[in-house]
Amino acid sequence: MNCPKCCGSMAPVAFRDVEVDRCDSCGGIWFDLMELERLAKTKGAEIIDSAARKMDTAAGPTTSAKTKCPHCTEPMIEMTVHGQPHIRFESCTVCHGAFLDAGELRDMKQLTLAEWLRSLLRRG
Repeated sequence: MNCPKCCGSMAPVAFRDVEVDRCDSCGGIWFDLMELERLAKTKGAEIIDSAARKMDTAAGPTTSAKTKCPHCTEPMIEMTVHGQPHIRFESCTVCHGAFLDAGELRDMKQLTLAEWLRSLLRRG
């Protein structure tokens, strides 16, 4: 499988019983159906995200309109993480996989104080 962003080769990386594919070049991670949701809830899973987040990925529009799913080659759509709108990732509407750029899984698992407070206010 090749990376949907940089066309680098993707290698399997496992955390507990979940295996994802990480790009050897840019560090982006491909999650098959429900793998992202499972790892988002698993303590310590951010260790598979080996690269630091590039802040310029949050600054402007991504190339998701041109990004094709590495699994089924369909065009992917841009999504945001609930409660963390600064984290934008690509998702496939056909196979329901997701691609996060380097550092985005780590960022997603580390809520800021402001994000945590907003989530509390929404519950109440």
